This record gives sequence, structure tokens and C-alpha cells, in this order.
Amino acid sequence: MSENEGKILDKFTNDELTLDDLDAVLSTTVFEDKNVKIPLFLVGLLTFTAEEQRNVILTGESSLGKTYNIKECLWYFRQENSERILEISDATARALIHSPNFTLVDDRTLEPIDNSKAPKKGDAKEIWDEWNELRRHKASFLDLSNKIVAFYDLKNYDLLQNLRSLLSHDNVISTHLITDKSSSEGHKTKKVLIKGYFTAIFGSAYGEMDEQEISRNYLLTPNDTPEKIVKAIEFQSKKMSDPNFKKWYETEPSRLGLKKRVKRIEEAKIKKILFKSEDIENLKDWFMLNIENLAPKAQRDFPRLYALAEAWAMLNFMNREKTPDGNCVYANITDIEVAEKIYEPILRCNALGLTPEEFEVWKMIEKTFNEDKNYIETGLKISEIHNIYYYEKKRRCSDKRLRSMLKNFCCAGLLKEEKEGQIIKYYPITHKATKQGQLATQEHASAIQIL
Repeated sequence: MSENEGKILDKFTNDELTLDDLDAVLSTTVFEDKNVKIPLFLVGLLTFTAEEQRNVILTGESSLGKTYNIKECLWYFRQENSERILEISDATARALIHSPNFTLVDDRTLEPIDNSKAPKKGDAKEIWDEWNELRRHKASFLDLSNKIVAFYDLKNYDLLQNLRSLLSHDNVISTHLITDKSSSEGHKTKKVLIKGYFTAIFGSAYGEMDEQEISRNYLLTPNDTPEKIVKAIEFQSKKMSDPNFKKWYETEPSRLGLKKRVKRIEEAKIKKILFKSEDIENLKDWFMLNIENLAPKAQRDFPRLYALAEAWAMLNFMNREKTPDGNCVYANITDIEVAEKIYEPILRCNALGLTPEEFEVWKMIEKTFNEDKNYIETGLKISEIHNIYYYEKKRRCSDKRLRSMLKNFCCAGLLKEEKEGQIIKYYPITHKATKQGQLATQEHASAIQIL
């Protein structure tokens, strides 16, 4: 390694890093997508804390790079002989609950149960009573605490519904009672315990989410700019033609330095990030100034903002004030400012409960209403919205995907759906003189006259 490469390695392992520094090293393999790879990497760092783990959903049409973003960011967290990362291509709604990796435990103490120590015929009644009592308290136990669990291709979000308690940090151990059909004694109730907290990353092309899942996760979407696509194709060409590509991939100084830094952060065993009162007040004021709709969901949006400041403080923990026991690190004003820069591009769409992809489509529709006021009165048919999408993107959007987006726009209070005969039309939420609105007004007036 040359002297210059040694300096780069040392910088990314030990020195204070800026947002540009982190973007530069992640951009060695992930192009553009700054609003995805940086939050994704930082959320990974929070895995090492006691209770600050967060969850991310990457959505978007096929080939945008959802799985690629996840895999490349997780590369920095892969350590030899480590079981920190659990990767799952797809999972059904109750897949984790039926995992074969469970340990049989006593649900009172979480101590493993050794079936080889079961009493034998002729043993004392007291021994049998104790064993039968233990059997009544047996449970299947899965420990996911401080792990990164990545689901690459979910077909729907039913799994997230079953993990709500863990993802929300309601309880460190979630309890599931299921019917065990494999029991030799017939159908029996089986207790399953899953311990957190863990970092959950979900990749899915499926767009329609329940409001509860929306409020529990960062919603991110890789972009589709021509610049990104050109760089990705050039990178693929380099990978297929350069005999030293694998060596470069594993040993490039900035990448290797950041990977060593992640290991160093893990070994620091930081349990929590603390804020000085004036710093958290500044962050709160910025959030209140930039949030447009102060709905109850904002109570979950704000923690995602300060979580980025926590993660940035962890990234540079070597240069941060610590508590005397070294278990906690204080975030400073730099961490606050960086968090604001990272969160600002996704703040409005996430506050609306939309992914960046959906928000971009909404902006196309909003632009049409603004440029042609006639559509405010006549509404937009689905076929017209398809044409708007094609005009902007130069490609089609599947009808199922677009309808899912339109449903989300209605839930977010941006559009309202009106059915006129067999035709469904969409109006801006500020437009009141729609056919159904007039009918409702007439019915209300008739009811008053009757009274």
C-alpha cells in the first residue's frame, strides 16, 4: 500500500468524517442515490446501541437498485465469523414465528430446556412434578437483539404487521401464541418469544402499505436518473473486464477504512447517544418549522430525525464527549446539522406517508392541475394519469402500481376519488364542487327540510 493510500485508510478509520466524505466512499459502488445509501448506512450503525435501532423500507419499481443498495451498505458491516446480519430473500407473514432457529426455553427465565434431562420411569413424584411444571412454561425463543435483519423481496407487508410490537419497541420480547399442528398430542398452543431490538430493512416492489407500517419506518426509494444508469452500466463493464476488480472491491483504502471504522464503533459498545438541551431544542425547532402538517404521526417522524443525529455522533464517536463510564456519547451541533441535511429531502414525503417515488408521481399530477385549471373542475381519469407518467418518465407504470399510489394520495389528503358512472376521476382535495359532493349537499339540505 502506498503512502497516500495509507493516509486514506487512516482517515476513514480514525478521523472526523464529513457528509461529503461518507458520500464519496459509499459512491465507490452505489451511484447517485444519496438519499438512500446514507440513511441506510447510518441506520445500520444504530444496531450497536441498546435501544435506538430503526427500520427502513425501500420501495420502487423493479431494477431501481433496492437490493443492491442494501447489499452494498451491509458490506461495511460484514465481519469475519460474525452473525450480526441475517439476510432473507422473502418471507411469509409468520415466517419468523415458525423459524427453525428457535431455542427451547423456560419462559420465566429464558434458560434453555435440556430434554435429555427428562425424568425416567421410576423417578420420584417431586422430580416428575417439577418437570411437568417446566413443560407448562416451555417456549420457543429467537434472539434477534442487535442484529440487522434484511428482507430483500417482500411480496406484501403482512410480515411487518406481525412484527409491529418489536419494530415499535413496545416490548423487548414479543409473545406469539400459535397452533402447533405437528404435535403428537394433536393441535396444541405453542408459545413463541422473539427478542429485539434489531434493525429491520425491507425491500419490496409492493407499494400499498398500512398507515401503521408507514409511521414505523423510513420510506426510501432509489432514483432512476439517466446519470445513475450510465454509471451503473460502466461499473458493470468494469466488473466484467477488470481481473483485479475483486481485489479492488475488498481493499480500496476508503472502503476498507470505513469497514474498519464500523468494527471500531461496534467494539466501543456505545449504548446510547445523549443530547445537550440546547442542541435538541434547535433540532426540534427546525423540525417544527419544516413540518407542514402537525399530525399525530409527527411523534414518530421526529425520532427518525434525531436518530440520524445519533448515528452521525456514533460515526465520529472518537471526537465526541462521553459519559465517565464511556457507555454514552453526546451528539453535538455538527451532528444536528448533518441530520437536518440528510432528512430534509425525505421529510415532506415521509410526513405525508409517501415514498419518494410516490411523492415524485404526486408532483407530476400536481403540476398538471396547476398548469391546466380545467382539470381541477373535470378531474383526471386513470388513463390520463398514465399518460402524464409516460410523458414525464418515457416508460409505462403498471396499472396496479399506479392505482396503489392513487389510493395512498387519497389517504394522504392530496386527492379525492369520485365515481361518475363507471368512470373514476381524481380531484385535488381543495376542489369541492364534485358530483358526489353536490349530491351530499343536496341530501343534507333535504334532511334539514324534513326536520
